[in-house]
Amino acid sequence: MSNRVVAFKAGHYDEIFAGDMNHEVGETTLIFGSHAPKLEIDGLSHTYISNGHVIAVGGVAPLWPGVGEGWVVCSAKVFDHGVGVARSTRGLLDRMAADHNFHRIQSAVLTGNERLERFAKFLGFQREGLMRQYGTDRKDYAIFARIF
Repeated sequence: MSNRVVAFKAGHYDEIFAGDMNHEVGETTLIFGSHAPKLEIDGLSHTYISNGHVIAVGGVAPLWPGVGEGWVVCSAKVFDHGVGVARSTRGLLDRMAADHNFHRIQSAVLTGNERLERFAKFLGFQREGLMRQYGTDRKDYAIFARIF
């Protein structure tokens, strides 16, 4: 199996959206496409590819010096590559934090989805609180953060 991580391009999101997007993350992810080109940030956004297929895209969008917002969009195929994607993501987060002087990376996680919360915790994030009706879908999201 050929797996690799490359720099994120907006077209990678389009491939996921046109194919078998994992909708477990919530409807808010659907508006992501209009923001995808702005997230093509050198060293801060990546794509996980397996056998020529985009499995997941993600990165960190700087909010202000030292603080970033983590984001991820996955295809349904991510469940076949969970360990590889999780380990790659954890390593990339460590490197991004060091290279870009982040002392905090935070991310919104749809509540009630144990798989997403386990993923965030595996990456070293801790749940900080509840954001009621945060998404475009008016669903509740938890705010998770990792301090470096």
